[in-house]
Formats: sequence, structure tokens, C-alpha cells
Amino acid sequence: MENALTAESIVSSLGSDAAIEGNGDYLVLDHLFKAFDERETDPAYAVKDVSLNVAAGEMVTLLGPSGCGKTTTLRMVAGFESPTAGSILMEGQDVTQKPANRRKIGMVFQSYALFPHLDVGSNVEYGLRVRGVPSAERRTRVESMLELVGLDGSASKMPSQLSGGQQQRVSLARAIVTEPHVLLFDEPLSNLDVNLRTYMREQIREIQQRVGITSIYVTHDRQEAMSVSDRIAVLRDGTLQQVGSGFEIYNQPQNRFVAEFMGSASFLDGVVVEKTGDSFGVRIEDSVASIRRNDVRADVGDVVTCVFRPESWAVNDAGSFTGEVLRSTFYGPCVEYSVQIAGQQVVVEDYEANEHGVTQVGDSISLSVKPGGVGALEKTGSGLVSR
Repeated sequence: MENALTAESIVSSLGSDAAIEGNGDYLVLDHLFKAFDERETDPAYAVKDVSLNVAAGEMVTLLGPSGCGKTTTLRMVAGFESPTAGSILMEGQDVTQKPANRRKIGMVFQSYALFPHLDVGSNVEYGLRVRGVPSAERRTRVESMLELVGLDGSASKMPSQLSGGQQQRVSLARAIVTEPHVLLFDEPLSNLDVNLRTYMREQIREIQQRVGITSIYVTHDRQEAMSVSDRIAVLRDGTLQQVGSGFEIYNQPQNRFVAEFMGSASFLDGVVVEKTGDSFGVRIEDSVASIRRNDVRADVGDVVTCVFRPESWAVNDAGSFTGEVLRSTFYGPCVEYSVQIAGQQVVVEDYEANEHGVTQVGDSISLSVKPGGVGALEKTGSGLVSR
């Protein structure tokens, strides 16, 4: 067939049609609010003043615990919920009041939402049929989509004959085949086992990048968020806490909630004794560590809280910090310790235990801070005299 669509041509067409020229904002959430009960005079809010810009072709993940407002935000973008206040723009056009079927949205659901009585091909074809696409074109586009998601030759199978990962790929193909301008993912991997989730998030990221569709992904899993996202938006209690790349949010959290949600974190207070370039010299007990300043404004003599990741520490005899091991757990690649320092507990991951051995519970351990591995989180006091 001379004009037959292929997986590559589908990707090419989506990459040009679904993305605006340049790197401008394709999707804009402008001060969105969503009240639980709008009839109340002082309602509680599921979403409170969320503003977020998503560039053309970008994958942004809404990350946070259950009840933080991420799914409600996604449903407002999809048109399934109406904002109490605020607006949603796509390609510069206000779509806040547009119904879902007029927003050019594709959605991949947590439950797959496949029709159990239809075969794979008919499931993928369904949206095209509703839109009145001619049958010959429907067949060609379905074949191309199944090839794109690695399920070519599976059109005649029933959903019950597929694994969970295969069913999710059918759901993805169905969402993409209609050539949406924005693709939404509502915790699509939560029903899969750990190994399959790891595989599928790689597949989703690869396909999203090939197709180039502007996407919003919802999850409560930080590793999933970091593996699929260009940027991550962390939410808590309906409010936006921080937006940035996975690297930025992990290494430069703006508050304690973000620091703890993005991974194991320990917090120690110390006095600033020196300011040099982008770093503080911070005295914690009788030792001084070099700490990234991040966005914290503090002067010599001020108290700052520092956030330490388990990998921020090095175990060595020349370490400037000494603590007592409260817990020692062998994990194969590393030994994880819980160590009491300055009356506070920190978590330490030692990847060199094969060289210097394992320190036992109750023993003393010497630690040093790796360069660049720690950041200041907030200023907590001032006017203290350094020793």
C-alpha cells in the first residue's frame, strides 16, 4: 500500500502535529484550585493554587503521597473535573470549560480499562472508530501502533490472553493512536509486580520520547518518577512543594518534606563558621563540614539544618565525625548503618565494606562527609557565637 502508515511515520506525524514550534509552554496550569465541597462557605481543598508550565514534548510527573491532589489535578487537565478556580491552557487556548472529548487528550489508566469482549486490535481501534476514521486507515494505524509498543501480531488476541504488562501496552497504544496533543498517565504501573514495573517504565519513557507527546504522569513512587520524567512536581496536601529535575529535587530539596519523600534523609543542625563561594563551613559538634548553600541565606554565626543522604558519608579511620553504630544491615552491595552523631541519628551506606570490614552494633565508627554530598536545607537560628 503506497500510503500505508508505519510506526515511524506515526511517530513523525505526532512529533510535528502534537508539538508547538520551539520550546515554549504547551500546557499551562494557572492557579488551579479544587474544593472538596464547593457549596460550603469555607471548603477544604484537594488542590490549592497549583501553577505549572509544561513544555512541548516534555514529560512532567506529579509526585506525592495518597491524597496530595495529584490525581485530582490530572483529572482537571483531562476535563473529568472542573476547577473551583484557575485556568488550563493548551497551545495558548483556554480549555478550562471544554469537555474532555474536545481537549485532544489521551489517557492511560491504572486499571488498563480495556474492553474484555473485544480483541486487542478492536480495543486499539475503538477511538478511531468513534471519530469516523475510514476502516482501511484504522487497520493501518492499529497495526503501526501495535508495532510501536512491541505487540505486532497480537491484534486478534483477547485481553485475557495477555500479561499485565502487555495489557498496559495495549492501553498505551489505544491512547496514542488517536494522535492526542497531550498524554496523561494515571499511576499506570501500580498493578504490576516490581520487575515488570521497572521494565514498563523504561518502555513508556522510550515510547514517549520517540513520539514526542507532551505528557503528565502521576505516581507516588519516586524511583518511577525519576526514571520517566524530564521534570518532577512534588505535591503535598494539595500544594506544590517543588518543581525540578530528579537530580535537582533529590540533591537540592527546598524543604524537609521533599527531602524525606525523595529518599532516605538525615538532618543535623550546625553553626555557620565560614562562607566561601557556594558553600558554608558548618560546625556540627566539634567537626566542620563543607555544605552546599543551595538557596539558604545565612551568615556566620547562624544555625542551619543540613540534609544528609546515606551516600553522603564515607567510612574511614581519618573521619572527622565519630558516632556509635545503632544498627548494621548487610544488603550485598553495601552495608547500611544507623549511627548516632551529636545526639541525632543518621543513616550511612558503606559501599567499601569489603575492603575495611563491617562495624558491629555498639562499636564506634569514624565518618567523613563526601565533597558536595550535603546541602543546607534551612536557617533555623541566628546570632550564635561560633566556638
